[in-house]
Amino acid sequence: MIRILQDSLRGISGKTIVEFGAGYHEPFRLDIAKNNHYIVSDINLRELSILPNSNLDIRCIDACNIKLDNASIDVACSSMLIMHLNIERHFSEAKRILKKDGVYLFAATGLKHNQELKILGFDPHLDVDTDSMLKYGVRLVYEECYFDPFTDTQDRFFWQDMFSLDIDPARLPVSGLTKHYLLFELSPDKK
Repeated sequence: MIRILQDSLRGISGKTIVEFGAGYHEPFRLDIAKNNHYIVSDINLRELSILPNSNLDIRCIDACNIKLDNASIDVACSSMLIMHLNIERHFSEAKRILKKDGVYLFAATGLKHNQELKILGFDPHLDVDTDSMLKYGVRLVYEECYFDPFTDTQDRFFWQDMFSLDIDPARLPVSGLTKHYLLFELSPDKK
């Protein structure tokens, strides 16, 4: 999960939280679950380990057909998920399950994310354009953009291997990658 979303969840207490598209277990969730009813979900639970003596509520949930009651959730969240979904359907379902004063926080990468790899020809087209999100009634609550230099040669080899770049890793013309993270907020429609 993107750190800016983790940081937003850490201060929450006494709430019902649902995370969509969790993918796999991350230890920070156990801390959040100590003070909240934390539903961790994905459409496929193979990678989510059910921890003994944990107060995580692990469920199989389709983020576009959410089997939770209307107005039952204080905070919904997801990280790197919305670009894989029918956004209109997902947002409609998220608004439906949120309590009147609830909020859906979702993190994604922005258009400048890993821009150095895009220049070299690798673009997975997973980044979110802020303007395209605004038309759904969301608001950008945090943006973080910085250059993250490689710390050693292994970083260069990792990226060359991961994206099958047809470049000798020792000659990879990149000394690091730009990181661009976005945190959005969606609230239920006011009645």
